[in-house]
Amino acid sequence: MDSPVGSDTSHVTSVSHWRLFGEKVPRSEIVYFAQLFMCVALIITCVVMLALHDPNREYWMVVLSSLVGYIMPSPRLDKEKIKTHSVH
Repeated sequence: MDSPVGSDTSHVTSVSHWRLFGEKVPRSEIVYFAQLFMCVALIITCVVMLALHDPNREYWMVVLSSLVGYIMPSPRLDKEKIKTHSVH
């Protein structure tokens, strides 16, 4: 679908930025920090519940393991660095 010439595209940029404390902030940053805050809060909750010997220990271990897996980056090998380091 072609957009008409001179159409207003400001709504596209307004979606990618949100206002926070009177300033425009990239939406992706707000979402990232909100997710990070929730993960940290849940990790603290899991550790506390495990330390208090909650009867649902398996549940808290599953949640904790899932959160750590979610936060940790996927491992990958940089093949270019391996090639340059192995040629001495």
